[in-house]
Amino acid sequence: MGERRSAVKAMWKSGDKGFAPVILESLKNETLNDPSVWQSKCLMIAALGDLGFLPALKFFKEMTALDFSSAPIVYAELSMAICRLESIKSGNMRSVGEALKSKRPLFARGAFQAIYFLDLALEEAEIIPLIRFANAYSKSHPDDEELTCMPRDYLAAAAYQWKGKAVQRFLVSCRASKFPHLRKIAEDSLAGVRSSDSRLRWYK
Repeated sequence: MGERRSAVKAMWKSGDKGFAPVILESLKNETLNDPSVWQSKCLMIAALGDLGFLPALKFFKEMTALDFSSAPIVYAELSMAICRLESIKSGNMRSVGEALKSKRPLFARGAFQAIYFLDLALEEAEIIPLIRFANAYSKSHPDDEELTCMPRDYLAAAAYQWKGKAVQRFLVSCRASKFPHLRKIAEDSLAGVRSSDSRLRWYK
């Protein structure tokens, strides 16, 4: 198992898109309903999204219908990869909107991850629905941010370059959080600094 992950990492880090079909075929040959191999699934999904391999998009969308409740982090990686392959940006946030409507655990997290890692410059009208969702999620799941980077964390980190009163209010509320890491992320963004908090880290 470790050797397989190492091989995928090596192909991914090479940046050679010629390896993408091999990675996709390996993912298709995984025992998709076996939670014990979730790490290799996540790695392959992340690699294909980062390499921009569009032929993987259809399979990713098929995977979203599978039951990964025992390893819900797979949903986050799928969502992030889908957002990347569908090239989310200002004026093209359809994939993010669909993620926010999903009933799948952590699907929204993946969309917020993509917004942060792609360093998107968004208009206030696009940001406000994201803030509303993140705040509502936080109220419904008050302790999730202690364990995993959830919507408010990534949104607050992405907001360092955004303007508007709604963004300012959101960051000020995050700065008052009971979670020290979120307070620091918000402080960085209020200062116009892109946070590099360790909880925000991804494979790269």
